Amino acid sequence: PYTTLFRSRAAISAARRCSLVGTRLLLAVIFVQVVSASGCAVFGHRGPTADDMSAARELSRQGVAAIESGQSQQAEDLLKKSLATLPDDATAHHYMAEALWNRGARDEAIQHIEAAARLEPTDATLAMRAGEMALATGHRENAFNYAEKAIRLDPKLAGAWAVRGRCFRQIGRASCRERV
Repeated sequence: PYTTLFRSRAAISAARRCSLVGTRLLLAVIFVQVVSASGCAVFGHRGPTADDMSAARELSRQGVAAIESGQSQQAEDLLKKSLATLPDDATAHHYMAEALWNRGARDEAIQHIEAAARLEPTDATLAMRAGEMALATGHRENAFNYAEKAIRLDPKLAGAWAVRGRCFRQIGRASCRERV
């Protein structure tokens, strides 16, 4: 039956190419299913499990409670454990920054608040807090940039406008005119 259907060499060649494309497509679909079912273990990397994430979030919650009760060192210890499991947890970075800030470790605090702002680029409050910390440590340009970002994200965020105003006051009026 194939000889009558495919009388020319071109038709036979085209049928082989279609068969080859179909086989490759089927293999690609199987590969994607195997990789997704294995949790990317095929590539030697596994992300945190649901249990790990739950435990890290609980540690983070306990860290926040420790900050609120004035136990900064306990908060740092809990948040370090949380970040060891979930290094991309913006909330844990934010509260680690607050705990470090309370202790006076300002440079470390800024690293964590900047990490939180990077991980949550649409959170105006984090951008504003990063601006406040940067301004308090004399990094006016960074503070101004964070304030501007916070204002872009939420024009009604009064604290961001306040940081921007304090930046202008510290930078000086001449620089303000150049920026506006």
